[in-house]
Amino acid sequence: MPDIQEKILSGLRVTRIGLGHYNVQSESDATKNYSVDLMDYGGLGSCTCDDQVLRRHPRWSKVRENHDSFRCKHIRFLRVHVLDQIIQFYLKKRIKQSNPK
Repeated sequence: MPDIQEKILSGLRVTRIGLGHYNVQSESDATKNYSVDLMDYGGLGSCTCDDQVLRRHPRWSKVRENHDSFRCKHIRFLRVHVLDQIIQFYLKKRIKQSNPK
């Protein structure tokens, strides 16, 4: 699997601090970071931003499916980025397997 330590994505600094766990720079305050764990709550994810903590998270006890409306923009952003990295990883692997030297 791809090993992303730190990258600038869409102008934001993203640092991987563990499996599925990242720090994401705030868009509005470059000195602030949010901790995002994509594995929390059975894959729904968690984030330390106010939007997630105050507005979205309290409703999760009622969530029965993996639904984007319960995720803040940081979780949604990382899910797209991580999925793209996984796809690129397996695409390279497939190309390498189909073109052996």
